[in-house]
Amino acid sequence: MPLWIRRLLIGLAALGLLLAVFVSWFAWKTLGPHTAPIVSPTTTVVTSPLAEDGLPDYSQYLLLQSAEGVTPENNAAIPLLQATWWADFDSAQQTLVCQQLGIEPPSHRGLEQPMLRARLIEQIASWRLKHLSEKPEYEGSDALHFETDLEHWCRDHLVPAMFSTPWTKEDAEPLARWLEDYQSCFTLLEQAAARDQYFMPCPDLLGNQPVRLLEVTTPDLKIYRVARQCLSLRAQLRIGSGDLEGAWRDSQTLYRLAALDLTPSIMHWLVAISSESMANDIVRRILDAPALSPALAAEIAEFYASRSTNSKLRAATDGFSRLELVTEVMSHARSRDSEQVDPQGSDDDFKALVENANMSHLAIDWNIVLQTANAEIDELVALFDQKEPGELPAAVDAWLGNIASETRDMVLPPKSISIQFDKQSRSEHLGYLLCEMYFSGYSSLVSSDLRNTCERTLVETAVAVKRYELSKGTLPPDLDALVPGYLPSAPVDPFGQAMVYRVTDDGFLLYSKGEDRVDQQGSNSVYKLYQGRPMPETDWDPQADLAQLGPPAVDMAEKFGVLKTPGQLQSHCDDLPLRFPIYPRELPEFTPPD
Repeated sequence: MPLWIRRLLIGLAALGLLLAVFVSWFAWKTLGPHTAPIVSPTTTVVTSPLAEDGLPDYSQYLLLQSAEGVTPENNAAIPLLQATWWADFDSAQQTLVCQQLGIEPPSHRGLEQPMLRARLIEQIASWRLKHLSEKPEYEGSDALHFETDLEHWCRDHLVPAMFSTPWTKEDAEPLARWLEDYQSCFTLLEQAAARDQYFMPCPDLLGNQPVRLLEVTTPDLKIYRVARQCLSLRAQLRIGSGDLEGAWRDSQTLYRLAALDLTPSIMHWLVAISSESMANDIVRRILDAPALSPALAAEIAEFYASRSTNSKLRAATDGFSRLELVTEVMSHARSRDSEQVDPQGSDDDFKALVENANMSHLAIDWNIVLQTANAEIDELVALFDQKEPGELPAAVDAWLGNIASETRDMVLPPKSISIQFDKQSRSEHLGYLLCEMYFSGYSSLVSSDLRNTCERTLVETAVAVKRYELSKGTLPPDLDALVPGYLPSAPVDPFGQAMVYRVTDDGFLLYSKGEDRVDQQGSNSVYKLYQGRPMPETDWDPQADLAQLGPPAVDMAEKFGVLKTPGQLQSHCDDLPLRFPIYPRELPEFTPPD
């Protein structure tokens, strides 16, 4: 064989070998194997304790973290659970949770949402029927339908309205008696509020399976909701009955329960600020009562001055929310490993995200995914330390915008090509996509946190105004008159703006200009408030409604055309107002069906 032919064959063989090596390398980089997570602070976040598979045991970690420093004597969860027993646990969970808490299962049934007590609703409906001013003349099936309609009305309209409206025994005697019968449970709630630690073991964390925190149930939130509803219900009864001191004790209990260090999750944080808002509503009613005494107003002010005002949104983001994302990645990594099939599977949204990014059959480096996502969460958490509260919304929007920019860039050449052929680029892209998906609504959470802080300042300022009025016999001419006797300094909202105060014909209007920092005279489009008054929504008569709401501010008509339609302003308004006296809100009246 000629030499040149041998050389040609050798060259072709070498080229084929190189091509085979390249194809093998390309297939390995593209189709697998996946790079399994390595335990480290930048990937799995949690590094101990470890499960049998060598990966973090997130269940044990969370249980140990929550139980640190907790004893049966200082654990608020114990009397809280006893007050709301059976809570939301099944029989097996009840035994398991009580064992973890070191208590015997309570022998009595505790508080629960009154709307769910069918027998109680029947009693309220029967009592209302006896006291109707005009007795219906129904017989047979018509009478049965009427009674059913009345029960539904009591459950869906009357009782829910009593959570936020003062009422008396004459409005629903069986409900007032039910609250009296559970006095021992309210005492337990007060004991819970007096404790400084909280540990309620979650049944889903007590098993031995890998955990996905997004799928973990939170029965303690049901307990918390029951407690706050019953406290609000009794407080409004006490206000309606003239017992302002008793109503204040109930609102104090609500405030203290809201301040407990619950599981640092977004859901627990939302329930806590909602509970604080319910307590604020009770205090507003107390301040509006003619029987308010200087001593009670001073007691309320002293309580406000002593409480912590730190936001828990940062801790919830850095803790539970971060671990929710991490455990979803870990779960998906297990489900894609043929040797370790995750019995829980993984989130459908996660699967859809991977499929839409055309990564279902491509190799992923889960460490890069986790490192990318954790680095972005680090930047988000750092914003709480670097920015003033009022600057956070814009900073979070910019953070989300940067992530969106990264995900957009990666679907366009040349990055879209590198994603298909390079495991690192592909894994980074998935990390950004996960952050975009899990934190897409985070701006609204920041806004909720700021509104909560603003409402807190408004109520504290309103207490100072009322104390001044009780002492001087007249309203303060401006907020500077409250300093230093009633406030240490002039109130400023979380957006860095001075609170606006205006004396009205019948009281006063106090408000923050809101996130846009534009003075809209105390009006809010979302909450349908016109200068602090709820706007009519039906049977609209502009002249009558405006007369009822009170005279508009001088420039209100020029800026916004006053009211556009029932319940609407002509322009978006985001002021956060308090106005006294409180707009009278009556309990609903039952209208018999035709």
